[in-house]
Amino acid sequence: MLLLRGSAALSAFRLQHLLKLLQEADLPVAYLNARFVHLLDLSEALNAEQTAVVTALLRYGTPFTEESRDEIQEICVLPRLGTISPWSSKASEIFRHCGLGNVRRVERGVSYTLMRAGAGTFSTTEMEQIRRQLHDPMT
Repeated sequence: MLLLRGSAALSAFRLQHLLKLLQEADLPVAYLNARFVHLLDLSEALNAEQTAVVTALLRYGTPFTEESRDEIQEICVLPRLGTISPWSSKASEIFRHCGLGNVRRVERGVSYTLMRAGAGTFSTTEMEQIRRQLHDPMT
């Protein structure tokens, strides 16, 4: 399995809205950002030419930027195990048409980076509440 980080997953407006929802739920979140992550199931390693094609295919949307921050915590939201998302079906087909037969499947998720208001890290209870706010139980 190969993990590749990608572009920004949410607009500034959507990030601000989601941050506000977390704060309204009495969660001490001071900072929130989101980027796509891509998981590639490979039958064999990619060569240099294939890596260039994969990189080009996964370069879309707004480039991700994040300030260097201390005490950032990360939560990845991925499709439910055992399911294949519509995005994955189409992307995997595109990869095959581009000569990437050794990519059995490509899936996309979202990596959220968060920082706690005040010092320290989120407690286990806070992280569980944040997870419930960030993921869609239907996907």
